[in-house]
Amino acid sequence: MRLPSDRGICFVGKTVGKICSQTLSEGALQKLTAADHGRILNDGTGLSGKVHAGSKGVAVHFRYRYRFEGKAREAALGAWPRDALDVVRERLEEIRLRVARGSDPVGQRQAVTAKIELEQAQVARQQREVVAREREHAEQQLTLRDLFEAWFSEAMAENTARSAQNVRYIFNHLLAHAGDVRVSDVRPEHIRKVAKAQIEAGKVPTAIAVHMYAVALFTWAGRRKPWRQLFEVNPAEEVDIDRLVPPDHQSWSERVLADGEIIELRSRFAAIRSAFEFRIGSRRGLAMPVSREQELAVWLMLATLMRINEICAARWEHIDLPQGTWQIPSAQTKNRRSFTIQLSGFALRLLRELHTLTGSRVHVLPHPEDAQKPCTPSVLQGAISGRQSWGRRTKRTISEATARSLILPGGLWSCHDLRRTGATIMQVCGFDEGIIERCLNHSIATQARRKNLNWTLLRTYQRYDYAKEMRAAWHALGEYLENLDGVLTQIAGPGEIVVANDASMAGSSRRDAA
Repeated sequence: MRLPSDRGICFVGKTVGKICSQTLSEGALQKLTAADHGRILNDGTGLSGKVHAGSKGVAVHFRYRYRFEGKAREAALGAWPRDALDVVRERLEEIRLRVARGSDPVGQRQAVTAKIELEQAQVARQQREVVAREREHAEQQLTLRDLFEAWFSEAMAENTARSAQNVRYIFNHLLAHAGDVRVSDVRPEHIRKVAKAQIEAGKVPTAIAVHMYAVALFTWAGRRKPWRQLFEVNPAEEVDIDRLVPPDHQSWSERVLADGEIIELRSRFAAIRSAFEFRIGSRRGLAMPVSREQELAVWLMLATLMRINEICAARWEHIDLPQGTWQIPSAQTKNRRSFTIQLSGFALRLLRELHTLTGSRVHVLPHPEDAQKPCTPSVLQGAISGRQSWGRRTKRTISEATARSLILPGGLWSCHDLRRTGATIMQVCGFDEGIIERCLNHSIATQARRKNLNWTLLRTYQRYDYAKEMRAAWHALGEYLENLDGVLTQIAGPGEIVVANDASMAGSSRRDAA
């Protein structure tokens, strides 16, 4: 079908031009400039175009508008100069012919496009389903070891390297038995079997620790994808560790030294050292004393509530004896926040004596084998636990007298029990639990969790540092220790050796009465 072209009407913008004897031509289009941007061109045959002026020059986008079954349609014919004007006209003729024959080119194109889009959407959905199935299959193959590594990297991020290493060492007992078991297949029997094996080997604390970390592991996993989709019930919580532990097991978390035991411990240190140093001839059968530096460290942990790793890493540069302060850098604290201890007179006397012994060194407690390095927690704790090891070790490496020398009437004790004992004395002195928690340098999150509070809000809005109250608590603890029978004379400086009497060993104390 050929349209008449001898007469035409030229439209420029919205203004109707005069009747022309000539339609749009290549020459007329070539005369368009940037000033014509946005104008509509129409040659009167149904062909119209819109001028676009850009960085690459002037272009005209042609379209053809028609109605089909009462609906408006608009067909794109091309863009000049990319498409020649003759090509545009041929497309116009083709579309008009199809419309005249009852066809709808634009509608058909839209239908084809919609069909293609639908097919593409179906393909994309199928691909997502395949990826999801593959991911689900991969997640189902995740093992207990994979879960532990994911939990360990997050849960131990703020712990010291040594603390994280200890956690991994403890959990390796479970990983050695069930590390390759899929998370979905982990059962309470896996955890129960490991705990029983440790208990039968006489390692009750290890069994308790394995169970504790397993509970923490699956509790963490239950709040995160994809782990929470792999199990319904925390298998560790179904293990009743209390039923597995021997009924006579002494929980270290409850050990507090009575006043009589503190006096007894002071007397043990002094008597053992005196007997060893003044013995003429063979010392066979005598208990080996701990070094005076380690002994002072024991009393400092009691008087300041410091952790064993903090006192072992301490440097003299962080201690201000004239001001009576001890700064613990953030790198050495458990919660990664710097902490200042206000030293009591009792603690200052201990530090002054310790300064006469190690003040020329960098570290407060130098390593016994290399004075340029700090003493390690294992060395200090080993010196204490080794002297309470009689009957607990199959291989004898020290004499019976040494292995029994620090066993107190209340049972075995550790360096961490000194923190608990000092905190309990503060409680007896009438200090609030929140002040004691701060003196222990527990994190805000730990304090809030024990009170079922939102720790984020506490950290944001409650900014008072309680320095005055904490100073009073430390000084009250020091005065309490000074008031114990003979403690000041023996612990905080050389003097007469006093052996605890029977009443003291019986533990009849003000704290017990309280």
